[in-house]
Amino acid sequence: MVGGATVQKAHQSVRVGDRLMLRLGRIERRIEVLALAQRRGPASEARTLYAETAPPLLLAEAAEPWTSLFADEDEHAAPPGRGAPR
Repeated sequence: MVGGATVQKAHQSVRVGDRLMLRLGRIERRIEVLALAQRRGPASEARTLYAETAPPLLLAEAAEPWTSLFADEDEHAAPPGRGAPR
């Protein structure tokens, strides 16, 4: 996302002050663009062009706790280690 809008193209233009939300696998990062480079340079120089505005977030932690769709049925299931009655 760039400035709250979902981006469809990898070559989306950004401007100084834009806030980005990047999802890399199960990690979400929030970044603010501080400056634009005049040329392609080393990673050490590129790191000075942006700042993370929040610590990385593991998306599994952000998800709601999972509950079974069949929770009511699970209450009536056979105890563990015993098969269904014949």
